[in-house]
Amino acid sequence: MRIFWGWREGEGIEEIVKKEHHLLVDYEIFLDENSVPLESLKNQLFDLSQPDLIPGLKEQLVNAKKGELKEIKITFPGDYPKKELAGKEAILK
Repeated sequence: MRIFWGWREGEGIEEIVKKEHHLLVDYEIFLDENSVPLESLKNQLFDLSQPDLIPGLKEQLVNAKKGELKEIKITFPGDYPKKELAGKEAILK
């Protein structure tokens, strides 16, 4: 997972992600360390000021640095819209 940056006009550029930031993120979804990615997404907007669609994701992005590569482990909720991911543990890289 690579973190890019978004900010509102008039704001300065900060180097550390805060809970009110908007981020552009590129990432791939894996079900385990050795699998091929199920999805590869680029330039996905994450508005950290909004409630999480995926519990725990926001907390793992706050305090990251601009341009940082992260590996985040999450569990998709049982009612997640993509049935192949619903209720499953995954790794976002």
